[in-house]
Parts: sequence; structure tokens; C-alpha cells
Amino acid sequence: MGKWLFQSKGKKIFLTGVQAHNSSAYTAEEMETAWKACHLMNANTMEVPIYWDKIEPEEGKFDFEMIDYLIAQARENKKHLVLLWFASWKNGNMRYCPLWVKKDKERFRRALTIDGVAVASLSPHNEECRNADARAFRAVMKHIAEIDSEEQTLIAIQVENEPGMLARTPFDFGPDGQKAIKEPVPAEVIDFIEKEGKGNEYETWVACGKKRGEAWVETFGKRGYDLCSAYGVATYIGQNNISTTSQQKVKKNTTRFLAISISGWTSSFGISPVSVTPQVLLFPETSSSGRAAHRISMHSAPITISPL
Repeated sequence: MGKWLFQSKGKKIFLTGVQAHNSSAYTAEEMETAWKACHLMNANTMEVPIYWDKIEPEEGKFDFEMIDYLIAQARENKKHLVLLWFASWKNGNMRYCPLWVKKDKERFRRALTIDGVAVASLSPHNEECRNADARAFRAVMKHIAEIDSEEQTLIAIQVENEPGMLARTPFDFGPDGQKAIKEPVPAEVIDFIEKEGKGNEYETWVACGKKRGEAWVETFGKRGYDLCSAYGVATYIGQNNISTTSQQKVKKNTTRFLAISISGWTSSFGISPVSVTPQVLLFPETSSSGRAAHRISMHSAPITISPL
């Protein structure tokens, strides 16, 4: 028998849910239509985004009005709530980042294509981006713990949304990415791949000489680029997860999108250990970044990148 993924106040929950439109939660009034749809579909759960740009309009100054009215509305409508953290990524794009992040391109660096063109996506290897997102997410979870620990209206939160780079490149060829690609592949990644003993990543590793302690390209050949990206995304999201483990006992998940190339546009990867629905994928809070990075790569197709 499998384990129940969702519980509230000790009771097991089987979710039948609806998801609000990407931008429906900007005002409480806009959410009214979504709640009506939830009732018409006889659903017991509403999944709805919350936005970094609205919650932290100025660095270090947080506005939790959105979270407050969403939880209040869920209680009024007698529904469970699942929140989606639209922050560094939403469909591989930085649309929901605060303006102060978007304006400071030196501090919060964008990913660059191999030709040096900046794309509308933050670098998954940039510490300033990662830390700012994690601080905001930690503040969100702290607030939720303060107002919802007893009622437990919120039963899960999605950490980022379809993370990666949906913009002409599977890798950040800027300074942050160049530094990351030259670092040794973490032992936890190699250990996991070796333990699996099969799959494209394992075969690539074997073909490249089963190296340890070497850089990504030396270890995986050209696949080193997308695997380094995957690891960067996994550890970026993992920082959010780690920073909130003491805030509230709530399921955390993230969606993924497969690596595809259409007319030259290449998407990157998210985390997908356990499929729950076509849109919501759960992973344990104790997942290591190495395990997460490998699981990301398992859903990616090999991508050919011209050598630098």
C-alpha cells in the first residue's frame, strides 16, 4: 500500500481540485470567479499562485495580504488550499520576480546564451538570485505558520513553477554558469547515477570513463551542460526547501517541463520524483540535491551544444 500524500489535522485527504488562472490571485475580487468554478465542479481543493513581486514589492518589506485573503476565502468556501510559489521561475521565465530584482541586472544576473545574449530567466547558479528567493519564501512560510498552523487550510505549496530556461539555451553561458561548469561534479550525483546503473546519464558517464572529481564536461561530455543546469536548478529550489523546514509541516512540490526543442527554442528541467496529477508532482522534504538533480535529468532528452 502506498502512503497518503495529503493530510489535514491528522485526517487523510483525497484531493479533487481546480487550479485558478495564473494571475487570478492579484486581487480578492478576481478570485471570486475561481471559487464559483470550484463549487460548480464539486472540487474540494483550490490550487492558486502567489507572486513574489506582490509579496515583496520592496526588498525586505513583505505584504502578506494576498496570502491572508486566499486562506480566508478557502475557509469561507470550506475548501482546502494549495499555493504555487511564482518567484524566480514561472514556465522558465522570470515574469513574477519583483521589479527591484528585474532592474538590478548586475546583482541578479540573467542566464546568457552561448552568444552572450541575456534571456528572460535568472541564472540558476547565481547566489544573489537564490538567496533573495529563499529569504522571501522563508518569510511566506513563517507567515503561513503563524496564521494557519491550527486550521491547516493550506495543505501543500509548490516551490517555483516549471523551473529552468525556456529561452534558446539549456545552460547559462554567463559568468555564474561558466564557474559552475568548471567545478567538480558533486559526489552525491555520481553516487546516485552509479547506483542506478542504467539510463542515459549512466551510459554517458561510463562512455566518458566513469570519472570522479572532474568537471561536468569532462565527466559527461556535452551532456555536462544540461546536467549542470539541472543540478543548479535542483539546488536552487532545495535552498528554499531547506530554509523552511522548521516553519510549517506542509507538503512542498514543484512542477517540471520536459526538455524539448521546437524551432530552436529549448526548454530546461524541473523536479519530478512522484507523479500525483499531470500538474502536481511531489518530492520528499528530505530529498538530496543530488537525487533531485538526477531525477530532473531522467526526464530530459540529450541536447547537443556546440563546444565553446
